[in-house]
Amino acid sequence: MSTILETLSSYVPNLILRRIVKNPEPIIAPTYESFPAAVLYADIKGFTALTERLDGIPHAEQGAGAEAVTHAINAYFERFIDVLHAHAGDIVKFTGDGVLA
Repeated sequence: MSTILETLSSYVPNLILRRIVKNPEPIIAPTYESFPAAVLYADIKGFTALTERLDGIPHAEQGAGAEAVTHAINAYFERFIDVLHAHAGDIVKFTGDGVLA
């Protein structure tokens, strides 16, 4: 079962994984659970302008601007996820340069 959970952890929120661990039976009817929570949607302001600016940087290598964009967004999300997890938060969905948590 742990292999399945490890695989799922890349695709579903921890909230769902905890439900599966607690009760692995399939859900056959709507269910709900009440708990205190907050919702956060974070989006990178000016991301489109940044990608356009980085894409226009002349480099000897083809695609170097795309690599800079990838590096920038990965660094952002890495730090964001570390802070979120440090406060017991959970990623629900990535939306391009945004995240729902």
